[in-house]
Amino acid sequence: MQNSIWKIKRFLKPISYTKWWWWGLFFTDIFDGFQSIFTIQIGAYIVAAIERKDIYSIKFWCIMLAIIFIFSYVMRRVSEMTMEMSKGLCEIEFRKEYFKQYLNLDNTKTEKIWTGKMQNIIFEGIRNRIAILLFVFPETIVSIWSTIYAFILIANKVPNQKYFVWFLLLFIIAAGLMRVWLGLMRKTRKKWKEISLEIARRDIKIIMSKFEILQNNKLWEEIEKQAVSVKKFIKIRQNGNTIKLLRQTSSSMIIDWIQLSIYVVVGIGIITGNYTFAYLMLLLQLLNTISKYLWVIRKQLKEYYLGITHVEKLRETFESIPQMKISKNEKNFIYKTGDIEIKNISFAYDALPIFKDLNLVLQWWTKTAFVGESGWGKTTLIKLLAWYIKADNGEIIIDGQKISKIKLTDYYKHIGYLSQEPSVFDGTIHENLVYALDKEPDKKDLEKAVNDAKCEFIREFADWLETEIGERGVRLSWWQKQRLAIAKIMLKNPNIIFLDEPTSALDSFNEELINIALHNLFKWKTVIVVAHRLQTVKTANRILLIEQWRILEEGTHAQLVKKNGKYKKMLDLQSWF
Repeated sequence: MQNSIWKIKRFLKPISYTKWWWWGLFFTDIFDGFQSIFTIQIGAYIVAAIERKDIYSIKFWCIMLAIIFIFSYVMRRVSEMTMEMSKGLCEIEFRKEYFKQYLNLDNTKTEKIWTGKMQNIIFEGIRNRIAILLFVFPETIVSIWSTIYAFILIANKVPNQKYFVWFLLLFIIAAGLMRVWLGLMRKTRKKWKEISLEIARRDIKIIMSKFEILQNNKLWEEIEKQAVSVKKFIKIRQNGNTIKLLRQTSSSMIIDWIQLSIYVVVGIGIITGNYTFAYLMLLLQLLNTISKYLWVIRKQLKEYYLGITHVEKLRETFESIPQMKISKNEKNFIYKTGDIEIKNISFAYDALPIFKDLNLVLQWWTKTAFVGESGWGKTTLIKLLAWYIKADNGEIIIDGQKISKIKLTDYYKHIGYLSQEPSVFDGTIHENLVYALDKEPDKKDLEKAVNDAKCEFIREFADWLETEIGERGVRLSWWQKQRLAIAKIMLKNPNIIFLDEPTSALDSFNEELINIALHNLFKWKTVIVVAHRLQTVKTANRILLIEQWRILEEGTHAQLVKKNGKYKKMLDLQSWF
């Protein structure tokens, strides 16, 4: 019981984000439900006054109806305003809450989730949580309240209480049947979702593997597989539609029989002089109102079950990934020389070991390169040194300071990290260049960074620094994004630089220009670089060849060539070198 109460409190907590706006929204929804029923009552009073030929009562109730109409016009505006304000405040707070949590999640775990998938989980979860909180929850409560209120009115108006008990019993049966149908629909939707994902996966496979399918004449095989899945999908959808039809028919049938009963009982009563047309109108209108609100409740329950899936996925994702472990006694990082010591480091991705008891000292103001085959932990080591992911055991020590004990915000001010995917975002070139800086650089420093990074292509754009580059720099070529990322690091001018395959996707001409730009960047810096293209590392002070998670060879370029080992073999294979 306490656990259920705690879940409800946690779910309703965001109401506090909206301050009093949510309550304004809730009040306008209540007024809407009250107004719809009260309008029916006044309409019945007007018809009754017409039957009595009571002009005074007709005028009085018409004025009351006009007042309600005016209030309803005002309330529509209030409802719209409170809805937008509540939605806006919730979006702001949810973004604060989940982005803060996301940034503090263990990167070792988040890296396993595709960025697009994580984006979908967060934004769909937020959107559906807001929808449930602001639309489904208030409307369901108001609809239930309005249905109960309409029942009370019918109970007061029905002279024979056995009729009311009969009506109530029919609605209880309808509610029970609806619960059964909803349970069956949930199971059907789950199957429907699974087969839909399978069909979508196969569709994407056909589109993305066009040449593979053509070369191997697999089109008809793939189409046949799709046909089997589509047939399953049709069968599941037919079952779902049957359940939906039964649910709608059962609830409609009860309303129809109650309406028929009213026609028979009240109609005969009008002929015998026991009832009036106003009384018939009141009962029928209240019954229609109940039918309308039952439909709303059914619709909102459907929206809830559709939306809560995304909310639960968001919750499960964030609860399944641990937060980064941060020391309670963090100290400010003080840069001295840039010495790096890797001490007894062990790290594994799940059950796959990457490093075990690795010890290494990287000297300040030198360029150290890690080379070797893919999959032996070079990129992982860079991420560990940048403290983007955390070691399972051991310590990384920078300038005599344990990185696990210092403030990362201080440490990050002194490092530059150029990954395989150049770090650019949707904005102008200028916004990208200055994003990591505490203050706006002067024009001279900006131009120097652009020139040193060989970013002269910027001047070819009509808007120059104010050119919009699009999401992930889609309007720039790969080498342009790479040079822009280098210019960003040059402007930041960090003391320690980490480079992960900085020239992996470049042709030889652009690679040469990038290497010139990097050479300008490396002066008086501690540099760690990962590369497969040995052209990038031949000037390194120290080259370490990693294989099977250990250092197989080390030395300068000349020393490793002289050893005639694995490094020399890699060099010979790169015939362009």
